[in-house]
Amino acid sequence: AISQQQALESIAKLAKVDPATVKVDEPAELTFFFKEEAGDWHLAFLFNRVPVAPANFANAAGDRRSHGHGQGPSPCDAFLQLNYLVDAHDGEVLFYYSANPTLSRCKGIDELGVSHVFYGLKNDARFELSDPLRRIKTYDLELMNDVGSPLPTNPVSSIKADWGETNRAAISAHVNAQRVYDFYKSVLMRDGIDDKGMELVSVVNCTYSAVETPPQWHNGVWWQNRMWYGQDQDGNDTLRSYARYLDIIAHELTHGVTQYTSNLVYRNQSGALNESFSDIFGVIINDWDTIGSDSEVAGWNWEIGPGLGGKGNPLRDLSHPERTGDPDHMENYLKTTSDSGGVHTNSNIHNKAAYNVLTAVDKDGQRAFPPRDVAVLYYLCLQRLGQLADFSKALQALVLEAKTFYVGDPEECEIKVKQIEDAYKKVGIVNKKAVLSPKEKVGNL
Repeated sequence: AISQQQALESIAKLAKVDPATVKVDEPAELTFFFKEEAGDWHLAFLFNRVPVAPANFANAAGDRRSHGHGQGPSPCDAFLQLNYLVDAHDGEVLFYYSANPTLSRCKGIDELGVSHVFYGLKNDARFELSDPLRRIKTYDLELMNDVGSPLPTNPVSSIKADWGETNRAAISAHVNAQRVYDFYKSVLMRDGIDDKGMELVSVVNCTYSAVETPPQWHNGVWWQNRMWYGQDQDGNDTLRSYARYLDIIAHELTHGVTQYTSNLVYRNQSGALNESFSDIFGVIINDWDTIGSDSEVAGWNWEIGPGLGGKGNPLRDLSHPERTGDPDHMENYLKTTSDSGGVHTNSNIHNKAAYNVLTAVDKDGQRAFPPRDVAVLYYLCLQRLGQLADFSKALQALVLEAKTFYVGDPEECEIKVKQIEDAYKKVGIVNKKAVLSPKEKVGNL
């Protein structure tokens, strides 16, 4: 038998480099390798991410243009890393291959017990929760660190592409982030949270020891351009991640979208609008995914955080805000200095207006607006608003977008605008018809 150092010297000899330059980050693993040409098995050292390559491999990697790819040089070619299998008895280099991560189809079970297929990254012998197509990564603080702590070096990983039930919290966060991303991309043509393809990072099993004794932390928040998920205990004292709630994830990630669009100030009515837009898209995205795209809204679930409110109620209900003790009309607008001016309470007034838009019917009793149209209109409205917009200016912006959206049919346009104004009038929000400044006329309210 040979030592690992002697095996590395065999690699150096094959690559024609000084053995002193062949360094690895971690010890080799002992494994068995079947050599097909000879038809026999070998006990072998497996070295991962060795930064040297045989001349023929390096030349082939750097000569892609001659093979008709028409691509320029890649840093992967200049900084090659290979995995090597070396016979543990005689030092023969049995096999080597690129260590560059590759897209992999994975599957696993989430917190609700549902099996999902999703994209991950095959990195050496492990499968990471890293989706290179959507730029989504999921990390795990393992209940050891508070929200805001530095992240682990690598995303959550598994030795198998089939994760089973090994990390239901991480699977929930990863899959639900993909769902929200896909809605914004396919329906609203938005490229990620910032519309520039920014990386979407989720972190599960977070604690917040300053306010709640670990391991529970009853929250999930968008903060520092990341999603942080806490967990609660069910009736069996089993911890379950807040990442299981698609509506909450869509709500929180929409806060990120708001941050990169109107950036509504989180206080008073502008703060209530910030919360309301997150609720609106939280409901739309959840029902879009669970019930079906452009589905009949009569079967929709209008709740945000079902079961997370008092007495088993949701946190909020767009269809019946009074269920959670919240106002559904401007007559009951709460004037307070707490909760940044009542942003989580007064948001329900605008929520009910959006519910009225989504459920409006025409003179024939048919739905006035397909859910897709409503999603587009509110998305465009969100981009038009200024940072200190109030409910009335949100209505103004929505009407202006509707006039543009339906401009091809003047008669239909007039009807649609009237239906939107009526939906808002039912909750006491009216268009003040303020005179717009030149800047506001081109897209800021």
